[in-house]
Amino acid sequence: MGKCAYGKSLRTVVQTVRGRLGRYDLIYTMCCRKNCKTCYGETKAVDLPMGHGPYWYLTVQVRGVPRRLYIGKVLDTTKYMGPDGRVDWPGIVAAKKARSEARRLAAEAKRLGKA
Repeated sequence: MGKCAYGKSLRTVVQTVRGRLGRYDLIYTMCCRKNCKTCYGETKAVDLPMGHGPYWYLTVQVRGVPRRLYIGKVLDTTKYMGPDGRVDWPGIVAAKKARSEARRLAAEAKRLGKA
């Protein structure tokens, strides 16, 4: 893994698995913050890559452009699969909208609580 520069995060792919929907990658990510103990501390064993993770991502091609979708710490090959066995883009969009709305409501409740 290279050095961090200008706040850009770096990724190390540890394992790759082919699946029905695309390629599943197990990735360590360095956040490149100067005081991050996970990235720069002595917390990892010598043979493990430094950084946060590892986390699983699904990489799919959308109109020739690779898109990476977060899966989590544990590989779940059915997370983004629709009933027809393909990527469920409407479900992904709906989940992102629901999370965004939940964040907005939490921020509004926090703001009203302080007022």
